[in-house]
Amino acid sequence: MVLLVRSLPRRPEAACAKGLHAGLRRGKPDFLAQCRLSLVRLWARSEAEKTDAIGPLFFWSYIYYLSKYYELLDTLLQMARGRPPPHFVLHVYHHACVLMMAWAWCEYQQTLQFGGLIFNTAVHVVMYLYFFLRVIGRPPWWKPLVTYFQIVQFATSLICFVVTAYLILGEGRPCKGQPALLGNVLFNVTLLYQFFGVSETNSRAASKAKAAQKKGGKGKKKAE
Repeated sequence: MVLLVRSLPRRPEAACAKGLHAGLRRGKPDFLAQCRLSLVRLWARSEAEKTDAIGPLFFWSYIYYLSKYYELLDTLLQMARGRPPPHFVLHVYHHACVLMMAWAWCEYQQTLQFGGLIFNTAVHVVMYLYFFLRVIGRPPWWKPLVTYFQIVQFATSLICFVVTAYLILGEGRPCKGQPALLGNVLFNVTLLYQFFGVSETNSRAASKAKAAQKKGGKGKKKAE
C-alpha cells in the first residue's frame, strides 16, 4: 500500500502555479479554478479520455485484480474445511462481483479506481490483522470497527462519485471509463446497504450476549 501511495502524482501545486500564470497572461483570474481542478483530480483521480493503462498505478491496479482470484480460492478453502465465512451470501456476492469490477478498472481505465484501490487495500490490511489476532487467540476489542471502516469506504466512494459527476456534467470534463464507473457505484451502493445490515446484526448479537452475560451473573449471585 505504501508503494501504491508513492505512485500517486506529485506536486499538484505546480498545476496551480501554471493556472495562475496562464490566467494572468489572459487577464483572467482563473487560477483558482485550475488549482481546484488540480486538487480534485489528485483526490478523485479523474482519468482523461486518452488515458492508457500504463505506468506504476495501473501496474498495482492489475496486481490488485490478480489478488481477487486468491480471495475466491480462500473462500473455497474455508468451505473445504467446513467453516463457511460469516455472512456467506454477502461474502460470495462481494468477492464474485469485485473480481469483475477490478477487471473493468484495468480494461476501461476507470476513473476513481486508484482512490478505491488505496482505501480497499487499507481495509483489507485491517481486516486480515483482525483475522490473524483471532487465530492466535487474541481477538481484538475493535472488531465492530472493521465493519464501520468498510461502511466509511463505500460512503467515501459515493462522495468521490458526486465530485466526479460534477466535473463531467457541471463542467463538461469527460472522464475515462464512465460506464464502468457507473456500474462500480451501483455495486458499492448495494454493498453499503448490506454492510449496514451486517452492522445492525452484529450490534443486536452483541446486545444479546451482554444481556445473557448479565443474566448469568445475577444467577450465580443468587446461587451463592
